Amino acid sequence: MSSTDSERYRAPRLADERDDPKLCALARSVVMRGDVSYVLERDPSFLAMTRAQGEGGRVVVIEHDESGEIVASGMSAPMDVYLDGRARRTLYAGDLKVHPAHRAKGVAELVAAASVAQFETEGHDLAWGVVLSSNRAVERFFGRTTELVRFQPRNDVTMWNVFFGPRRGRVEARRARPEDAAQMVELFHATHRDRQFAPALDRDDPVGALTRFPGMRIDDYYVRERGGRIVAFCGVWDAFAIKRARLIALSRAMEVVRFGYDAVARLARRPRLPRDGEHLRFLYATAWCAQEVDDLRAVLATIHDAHAGREHVYFDIAFDARDPMARALDGLWKTGVPFRLATLTWGAHQPPSLREAPAYFDPAIV
Repeated sequence: MSSTDSERYRAPRLADERDDPKLCALARSVVMRGDVSYVLERDPSFLAMTRAQGEGGRVVVIEHDESGEIVASGMSAPMDVYLDGRARRTLYAGDLKVHPAHRAKGVAELVAAASVAQFETEGHDLAWGVVLSSNRAVERFFGRTTELVRFQPRNDVTMWNVFFGPRRGRVEARRARPEDAAQMVELFHATHRDRQFAPALDRDDPVGALTRFPGMRIDDYYVRERGGRIVAFCGVWDAFAIKRARLIALSRAMEVVRFGYDAVARLARRPRLPRDGEHLRFLYATAWCAQEVDDLRAVLATIHDAHAGREHVYFDIAFDARDPMARALDGLWKTGVPFRLATLTWGAHQPPSLREAPAYFDPAIV
């Protein structure tokens, strides 16, 4: 940051509840641009989602010296994840936001470094997160700031928007009950420990581990049984109370898709896609778990039928591009958005040497 910029911006600091309105304003200013351009709003409380992203999560902010406006933020939260089959404490990093009027002024470099460096005294040495694969600016940004934070792409992950259509009449899973939680968490560990970055869910509080997001209950999960044992499950979360996607604009190609989709939706009495400026209602399919593709397909088909015909247009679920479990989506109407999962290191810490394996990522934590 130049001396001029140093006079305009205050030193990074931790955000607290009093910063919520300014953080929400910052979120509204950051447009995710692509075939679908949108803003991810965090009203009425930006920090409500931070708490859901991980216990102990913190947001670092930088303010404009004169106006006091928050112009940049970065979040990191401790998270136990599997790496090479063993649980390890890491930081999940995200919410790197810079107001459009304050980019290329050095604030992004400072907030990125500060958002992870605050944890170094607590023994953390590795962070990770995801970025849009099309966002080459992020890689260029980290490429020129290697003395602060180093960025290492690891896995290609696709976030699938699975659209609700006509009900298929398949009820092959039931709602979960509190007494299922311990068995579900054990199945999650057994299934995902070989996927990189899969969360090592808390066995001591299985219900809490499965319902970490605001408003979620254990009966928001659908479980499939065979021989008296749970063999697959997946949860459904509506984040609208704390996180909303407002559509800004569509590319010409996506305008054609919207026109065709809306024509079908009118006939099928399904929700239409929003107009520019409107909110897009959708669900997250969170914490999916199955060892067989057919079992997961049955759970997702049940979720589809249970929520088809309501206000939601689609549900989101993510798979590593190399994960054979992605075949569970075969036959469902979907579009994919490619992301890149990457590790972040800083200071003297070196990037980990990890074996090649599919990664697990839950888009609900973004």
